[in-house]
Amino acid sequence: MLRQLLNALRHPGPDGDAISIGTARLQEAVFEDTADFSGVQFIGRADFLRTEFREAARFSEATFSGQADFAGTRFGGEASFRKTIFDGPTRFYHTVFSGNATFQRASFSGHVTFQSVTFLDRAEFYKTAFDALDINVIRFSAGVQFNKATLGL
Repeated sequence: MLRQLLNALRHPGPDGDAISIGTARLQEAVFEDTADFSGVQFIGRADFLRTEFREAARFSEATFSGQADFAGTRFGGEASFRKTIFDGPTRFYHTVFSGNATFQRASFSGHVTFQSVTFLDRAEFYKTAFDALDINVIRFSAGVQFNKATLGL
């Protein structure tokens, strides 16, 4: 269903088919199958509060221009934020990542908070760029990588 909805929103552009979404309110949504938001441009606020992704969640190469909120979100499978751009404030609060969580080459231009977050599998922040980072009470159960990550300007 998500794939059909996103395909309906695609519009041709100079870089191929692009999807732009204004305000996205997906609080308490449950995604039974893989949720693929790769390449989606979230123009306004993106609320994924208490959302459950039972399979993989893909946000690779997505752009969040406004606030992105993943408070209380549960990622049951792999969570991929490869090359994702976060231009506004971003919050991962009481978030659980059960599968691999990849933020490889992601960019956080706004303030990002990881508070009371649990990573049950590997977490990768390879070449991730943070302008302002707040980390508080994080549990890494299977290893974490921050190789070549940067903080500040």
